[in-house]
Amino acid sequence: MQKHQIITLDGTMGRLSIGSRTQASRHKRNFDAIITIEDPGTKFHQRVRFHSNPHPEQLVLTFEDLDEPNEYIHAETYHVEQVLEFSNRYLSSDLLIHCVAGRCRSTAMAYAVICDRYGPGREKEALSMLLSITPDAVPTKLIVALADDLMGRQGIMLNTVEEYVANEPSALRLRSLKAKLLDPNEKGYNPYLFARKPIAD
Repeated sequence: MQKHQIITLDGTMGRLSIGSRTQASRHKRNFDAIITIEDPGTKFHQRVRFHSNPHPEQLVLTFEDLDEPNEYIHAETYHVEQVLEFSNRYLSSDLLIHCVAGRCRSTAMAYAVICDRYGPGREKEALSMLLSITPDAVPTKLIVALADDLMGRQGIMLNTVEEYVANEPSALRLRSLKAKLLDPNEKGYNPYLFARKPIAD
């Protein structure tokens, strides 16, 4: 997996990689730190974990790849907070962010990390950097919206990503396929793929 140099506002240089679960399983020990994003129903043998010491530090987040908030287990603000806090501990290190396919959740979180390191006003540069790492990125809309709000970017992060998606046919197709899974009027409707939030007592 290629490692891409990210330079923060104060000149600190670190390297960031984005990948799939399969790539992470193969290369996980080549990094100083790993952010793992997995589905709530991930089976034990499919989880990316370390079973011997020493090993890289790891943050594990569990939520579905959903672009809009709903009754299923989706990204929340605290997930973004955890990612930014964790990544900031490894500014000059090799960091890997991965999800299942390496296209949506991981790229959205990576975009938040890059925007955080670049600082306000460089959101388009951050997207260009993201696409240089993962050209087929389709950042999860909800994660970008949460990060935008958390970081006080006044919609710039979200608008930057959504403008890119609107002009990229392959990204639009993936977004459409994801939406159809939760639309009862669509042939591809299959809500059973997603884990619902637990019902509060």
